[in-house]
Amino acid sequence: MLKRSPTTGSAIAGRRRTRMTPRPTRQISTHFRHETYDPGSEGAPAHRPKARTGRLGRPGLQQLDLSAAVGVAVRECPTDSGPADYVLFVNRHGVGVIEAKEDSARENLTVTEVQTERYGAAHLKWRTDDTPLRFRFEATGQTIRFTDIADPAPRSREIFHFFRPETLVAWLAQPETLRRRLAEQMPALPSTNLRDCQIGAVTGLEQSLALYKPRALVHVATGAGKTFTAITAVYRLLKFGGAKRILFLVDTRNLGKQAHQKFMAYTPPDDPRKFTELYNVQRLASSSIDPHSQVCISTIQRMYSILSGEPMDESAEDLSLNEVQQTAKQLDDKARARIEKASGGIAVAELGKGLIVALDPDAVVAAALDNARAKGITRSEDTLSPEEIEAARAERVAAACAPFDKPELRDEIEGARREREQLIDHINLDQVTFSGFSEQAETLANALVQRFADYIAAHKDEIAALDFFYQQPYRRRQLTFDMIEELHEHLSKPPLMLTTERLWSAYARVQAGQVKGLTSRRQLTDLVSLVRLALGLDTELKPFSEQVDKRFQEWIFRHNAQRGTAFTPEQTEWLRLMKDHIASSCSIGRDDFDYAELADKGGLQKAWGLFGKELDGLMDEMNEELVA
Repeated sequence: MLKRSPTTGSAIAGRRRTRMTPRPTRQISTHFRHETYDPGSEGAPAHRPKARTGRLGRPGLQQLDLSAAVGVAVRECPTDSGPADYVLFVNRHGVGVIEAKEDSARENLTVTEVQTERYGAAHLKWRTDDTPLRFRFEATGQTIRFTDIADPAPRSREIFHFFRPETLVAWLAQPETLRRRLAEQMPALPSTNLRDCQIGAVTGLEQSLALYKPRALVHVATGAGKTFTAITAVYRLLKFGGAKRILFLVDTRNLGKQAHQKFMAYTPPDDPRKFTELYNVQRLASSSIDPHSQVCISTIQRMYSILSGEPMDESAEDLSLNEVQQTAKQLDDKARARIEKASGGIAVAELGKGLIVALDPDAVVAAALDNARAKGITRSEDTLSPEEIEAARAERVAAACAPFDKPELRDEIEGARREREQLIDHINLDQVTFSGFSEQAETLANALVQRFADYIAAHKDEIAALDFFYQQPYRRRQLTFDMIEELHEHLSKPPLMLTTERLWSAYARVQAGQVKGLTSRRQLTDLVSLVRLALGLDTELKPFSEQVDKRFQEWIFRHNAQRGTAFTPEQTEWLRLMKDHIASSCSIGRDDFDYAELADKGGLQKAWGLFGKELDGLMDEMNEELVA
């Protein structure tokens, strides 16, 4: 049995230990200052000549400068269990250890954790504190795994880069880790204003995180309030879990806007303030991330652009890659032919598949090797530089995304999706009572319209939006987006399933002459027009935005006639922006100037500079006149 020398780590009994210590990854060089310790300068065994180590110029114990930087990484650092590949020092104190391996070990890197644990618990030669080193890393040139032994049940996880010394300093200053807080300090979830399915989803998610299972899927029915559930979980992670920043990922820009609105409308059960009064929420519109943001809302396309450094066509955020794949399965031959023609000959199924395959690591490496051979350069997979791999990845992504740069292709895909979009109720399952050609479409449409009218009459005193219309013309309060959203939630969930699309189509079938805007995309605020028609306040069904436009023209004409001077062109442009916000949100107030479409123009400060003290009065007039 071989024994290790406590100083050098060499094997005794006549056999020399050959030690291979590759540098784990180059990222550590950017964070920590490197020092290489050589025990030969302090008295090596006879089989390791001092002259040789002296020529190598490696510093001994007296030459190491642990104060040279905030973070210092000492290579071949001596311990009483042999030399560790790297020991990390922060502010002159040992805090972590790295076990470095060849790239061939990346698939079984967790096996190395036994070695890391041994070195982390070993005694350092010049360290009097016997406390085990807290931060443990295993690394190859491609993979890094990390364990924090301060967790209640330490377990390694793969990370992208080594942490900066400043990050380790911050963690050391905290009384407990994120995982410990998630496991031990999350209070019971209040059930106020939460449905049973939402309580189960948030509770299950927190239990999963407490058990170190970070990948969790929340599966709830349509209309069950997925975004509300997610925001509840986010709020608790920030307040009680002490999370630093949370990424809220969506697949289209429109979903990002909706999520942002719901964050702004969310009021926690234990605090009367809105979510955005407590935490900063940023909807990413560029590659710049606000360091003070606790929640970042981003599309998948935007996040990939940020991580890869590749520029992005802004319109790419309006196209859902998931919908591309789903739509491909539902298209008829004519629709497929139209999309294939618009894409330049690429089949629909290949459009979505190409984006996924473009990021396949093996394919990227193969492309990098092909690029090198084309330049007459001999390369193997192990000798490819990170720059060559990144260039190949960027080239493949650019080629896969190129077809979507064509507006006509995006229009064809979106049109095909709308034609085949349907709502599926998994709770109230249908039973086949008649099979054959339908001759009852008009009867069914009439029944749907009547169901809508009956529901409005039965719940006029329970739902704020309905009470608003029943109080006309003596409204006691302002109609808000939250009120319309609440009404839509009641109507769209089972068993009613009365979405704006279905209602608009039903009215078009039974009152074709009075229905306009069949080809325009429905907005949530179109529900206002549907309610007004059902109550007899209007005789025509028009998109809400068209009604707002018409009332705005009448209001601004009347307002200019009553003023000594008309609004200036710049003031008029701002009034139009405010009008557009009302068309999509039912009202406008000071807080709404934080939305991107207004904030990008200068926000509340700019509007106040143009209108001064008249601004609040103008907003009140517009809210009353345009949403009458």
